[in-house]
Amino acid sequence: MAQGRAASEDAVPESGTAAFHMTRCLGRISAFFVLISIAACSGVQNSAGTGTSIELPGRWDPIASADADLTLAKTLPVDAASFHRRTDVPQQIEDYYSYDGSEGVRGHIVTMRVPGGVLSEDIMLEMRQARLFDALIKGRPEATQYQLKIGTISYFRRDHPHTVGHYATAPSGNSQQQCFFARIGKLLVEDNKDSSYPGAIDTLVNAVLCGNRVDEGSLVAALSTMDVARR
Repeated sequence: MAQGRAASEDAVPESGTAAFHMTRCLGRISAFFVLISIAACSGVQNSAGTGTSIELPGRWDPIASADADLTLAKTLPVDAASFHRRTDVPQQIEDYYSYDGSEGVRGHIVTMRVPGGVLSEDIMLEMRQARLFDALIKGRPEATQYQLKIGTISYFRRDHPHTVGHYATAPSGNSQQQCFFARIGKLLVEDNKDSSYPGAIDTLVNAVLCGNRVDEGSLVAALSTMDVARR
């Protein structure tokens, strides 16, 4: 597996117009991933004062784990407390996995897939940059809250050219708490690569999980082997 210290980092229309629409969606998708990370971390205190409820941008509806878009709902080593799907953005499938501490882990996983098309090449190229991922981690509130010591930024193993992204585990400086950060892009529907750029991706996943049951190996394996759920 390729590894390296980073210096600094975080719908498809008909085939003839896919590239145009994906480029136009770049800002919306990037902004969404930033917003969802901020919203999930800061949260809104619930009536018990635990801060486990969250305020998500856009409209999200509860779904069952069996209805999650990707196989992650079954292969992740810890069970999410709840699942939601964004319903106000057409031509994308966006799921949100919330972890409330009941399984020894707090945080979230966000998945986004473009059925029948691919994301813009700009997004794929951004996902390749370890320095951007490193800066994203250092800018997250958890880094200060848990006094995190960010470890080596590792690439997801590129079993084929349509996998990009990085992950890192960051132990806490004042307890046994540790956090796992990951961003990965993959092409999950092989038909989507036809007539697209080399290394095309159709799926993005962003993960921030903190707790005493964060198992890097199991999380990396689940993310690396994820697929579209078959029903």
